[in-house]
Amino acid sequence: MPKGVLSRLVRLGSLVAALHSNDGAPPHAVTLLRQVYVGIMPWLVLAMLLVWFAIHPVLHEHVQNDVQERLNALSSHQASLLVARLDTLHEQVKGHADSDLLINSLIDQNARDEYLSGYIGSITFGGIRPWVVLGDYRGRPIHANRAAVGTLKKNPILTPGESARVLVGEPFIDLSKRGLRIATPVLYSGSAEGILQIFFPVEMLADVLALKSKRRRGVELLLIDGAERIVYASHDDLKQSASSSSSDEISEWLQSRVRLQSPYDLLLVMAEPASVMHEAMSATLWRILLAMVGLLLIILLLIHLTTRKVTKPLHAFIDALQEMSRMKDLSQGMHLTHPPR
Repeated sequence: MPKGVLSRLVRLGSLVAALHSNDGAPPHAVTLLRQVYVGIMPWLVLAMLLVWFAIHPVLHEHVQNDVQERLNALSSHQASLLVARLDTLHEQVKGHADSDLLINSLIDQNARDEYLSGYIGSITFGGIRPWVVLGDYRGRPIHANRAAVGTLKKNPILTPGESARVLVGEPFIDLSKRGLRIATPVLYSGSAEGILQIFFPVEMLADVLALKSKRRRGVELLLIDGAERIVYASHDDLKQSASSSSSDEISEWLQSRVRLQSPYDLLLVMAEPASVMHEAMSATLWRILLAMVGLLLIILLLIHLTTRKVTKPLHAFIDALQEMSRMKDLSQGMHLTHPPR
């Protein structure tokens, strides 16, 4: 082999062999590994940026749908619990109205004060003592417990029209910004001889309706009556946002609305701050970003290992050529160690 050809092979090999270090390489030499990185890295970064921007709207829609589905499930469950609680309270009031003591008190006008005060004063609902008023067949108060006596004249529980509806057998249960009112007739021989009236002021609503039961952190509850007035709000910010809203949408809150079944003219709203969704989305995006960076590092490591494996026999070949050039003996053989396949 001519010396000129051998020297060219040595120079060509030196460019390929300078994979991991530029030591001994000419100034214009660029390592093969650097060339691979320069050729692949921009495309990898570009691909990841495209994936990042493509994921953002998809992830936003996914997280929002997930939050909305969860709110829908919570609102349906809470509405069922609320209806069941209102039904139970109504049945309890009817049970008290069927008491022989109350029925007898409407007939025994002379001696009823001896036992009526104790019975009405003992009426509680889960340890909560509401206003309790027993009225006659015209709805006029006969007896009231201590909680109701002080304000009964200024704030009667029922209006005359509402009393008339109760006396004809129409079920009466009303939840408004004033509180919860329940009334039922006291029957004697099938005729309405009086009215038992129960009133829970608004400050008792959370306890008597179990509205403080555990919910997911950040999820709040809103009750709106048939006149679109807020009856109860578990959080002041939600109440303020709902009060200032001119539509069904509540600013900066994700919500789900359920209309309670008849006879309850109520709208239940379960809401969660939009910031909670944004925080969940940001956390997910950061996890995706970390996963993408990890994937990039793994790809670069694989490129490094693969390139090193491929160029290892080239290093051996160049070393042999350099040895032949130094010995100036082209008759000696080459002994190359091939990597295992």
